[in-house]
Amino acid sequence: MPTPNALRATVATVDRAEAEQRREIAIEWDHVETRLDIIEDALKLYDRFPDDQQVVA
Repeated sequence: MPTPNALRATVATVDRAEAEQRREIAIEWDHVETRLDIIEDALKLYDRFPDDQQVVA
């Protein structure tokens, strides 16, 4: 499976503009993975404590 670091490892093989684009994509990819981890943890807690659910307005 590809990873952000694998994408970063390819920047030496392309021109400067493409390398910068790949770096930006890798940064965004890292960010999305982090947010996904947070969301998954929140869902696990939500499932773990079903009686403690409160409506957030």
